[in-house]
Amino acid sequence: MTTLIADSGSTKTDWALVDDAGQILFTGKTQGINPFHLSDDDIWKILAEELTLPEVPARVFFYGSGVTESMKPRMEHLLFQQFPQAEVHAESEYVGDFMGAFSNASSGAGLAIGSMLALVFTFIYFWLRGSIGFEKSFESVPNGFIQMISPILILTFAWTLCGLTRYGMNSADFVVNAMSGAGDLAKFLPAVIFIIGAAIGFATGTSWGTIGIMAPIVVQVFDYNTQPILCTIGLAAACSGGVMGDHCSPISDTTIMASAGAHCFHLNHVFTQLPYALTVSGVTFVSFILAGLIQNVVICLVIACILMVATLLVIRAIVAKKHAGIFQEMAEANKAMAK
Repeated sequence: MTTLIADSGSTKTDWALVDDAGQILFTGKTQGINPFHLSDDDIWKILAEELTLPEVPARVFFYGSGVTESMKPRMEHLLFQQFPQAEVHAESEYVGDFMGAFSNASSGAGLAIGSMLALVFTFIYFWLRGSIGFEKSFESVPNGFIQMISPILILTFAWTLCGLTRYGMNSADFVVNAMSGAGDLAKFLPAVIFIIGAAIGFATGTSWGTIGIMAPIVVQVFDYNTQPILCTIGLAAACSGGVMGDHCSPISDTTIMASAGAHCFHLNHVFTQLPYALTVSGVTFVSFILAGLIQNVVICLVIACILMVATLLVIRAIVAKKHAGIFQEMAEANKAMAK
């Protein structure tokens, strides 16, 4: 009996056929199979046309990106159509991968479990020190919950909006259609990808989710086999845009928890970090335009650093000129206080 094993991402799928003794009988590669982004016809075409096996396997184990619990039955059905005599199993690529599972974890569940563990640890720590007793510690629970009602509500609405944007409005399909058919303007697409990634990150409040949406789209727009440099720049733009949008987003869980931890008004925290983020993102946008045209990592990095330093010097000059009188008054006030 033989077993067919597949390790699939969004760009490629590695196949291996092994016997019961563990001997490898066949290895091969096909296009990436991600059921979240590909239709049934596309997946069937890849399996039927690109995968040629020396014999029919008795078992098929498919581990791939996009194979969520909701997508698992669909993927197994497609595999069974291709291998009707085989025992078919489809699982996420993160099965048995601690780091992969950690990066793909749900932020909501992570926050809830982390909060409970922190609460238990804090109770035990103060009990052992004798600072507070059992009764006092549990009296603080409702008071703390009252203070966290506002952040909890914001997070709940943020996750609702994130789900609506990603799955209800099909933002990924919109981005694919918007970037298709670029033609001769492909060299400017990294800058466009950065802006779109920032917009999606801002709208959904998640950088990982944005990267998960944008990365498969980028590798579809830029074929790594023919355009490796542009594909790499595009992936970098997608990651940068996602992080930038998440950082500025008022519905990002990190932004919400940062303002809650600092006990400041949430929108004040959002508005005070916008000037810094927008300044850097402006330089980044220009740098990605140059990166698409030059396509040399050393030259582009040097130019980006020079642009950033020049921007900071210009801002410094403008602020110094605008507030020159204030700095003089502060200096005179300090001298008066010293006397």
